[in-house]
Amino acid sequence: MSTTDWEAQIFYQVFVRSFRDGDGDGIGDFKGLEASLDYLKELGVTALWLNPVFPSPTSHNYFATDFFSTDPDYGSMLEFRALCRAVHERDMRILIDMETQYVPREHPWFDDALDNPDSSYGPFFIFRGKGNTAPVFLSMRMGEEEGKIVDLNLPEIVTLNLLDPMVDRMQRRLYSYWLDPSGEDPESGVDGYRLDHVMDDLDHKGVLKGLYAQFWRPLIYHLRKRHPDAFFVAEPADWKDYGGRLYGEASMDGVFAIPL
Repeated sequence: MSTTDWEAQIFYQVFVRSFRDGDGDGIGDFKGLEASLDYLKELGVTALWLNPVFPSPTSHNYFATDFFSTDPDYGSMLEFRALCRAVHERDMRILIDMETQYVPREHPWFDDALDNPDSSYGPFFIFRGKGNTAPVFLSMRMGEEEGKIVDLNLPEIVTLNLLDPMVDRMQRRLYSYWLDPSGEDPESGVDGYRLDHVMDDLDHKGVLKGLYAQFWRPLIYHLRKRHPDAFFVAEPADWKDYGGRLYGEASMDGVFAIPL
């Protein structure tokens, strides 16, 4: 488990796009956030939680088209690494938000796999039809307004097959990468992750079950062998749930107890 006293940290959540513009293009970015670190520290902030920083068709950057790069609006990977080093120089911590269970329809993996049974990316997805047809999509609804279900304004989102061995290896490489993007300087990487939309039976569809024990716990165990101080805090997808199972069954360090 993590040796940092995470319970003592004072977090500041940052939606990078709307925080501070550092290059004059009207969009918040890594340079702007780095320029604000001393101010944030003066406020008493000891840790940052960044919403996703990946390129995405969405304005909030969930559902990445490339998990291994940054949104160009926010800055380059080198600028992100510089931000992480600046955070650590101030004895602060940084987490990034991860949602790696899905990709948007326009992701190159899916573009190659759809209707192509010979695609090497076919096993990355769950198809209900022969020849890589009828993929499993994510459908999200949130709340009710005057008795009507309110649909989120999202592009078509495709479910990744988290129980496929190739996807598992990719996810391990992905989560290791952001902890040390240079491969030799952990100070240029993040200290852990806020994990979005964590479920044991993903989206209650019965196609990806037992994920706590078969995906999340082995992933976190693998990462802790090399990064023992890495911190993992999960958002239970069921907001009525306190998330207690996520500690033992998925090996999380923390859970968003949303009902509180």
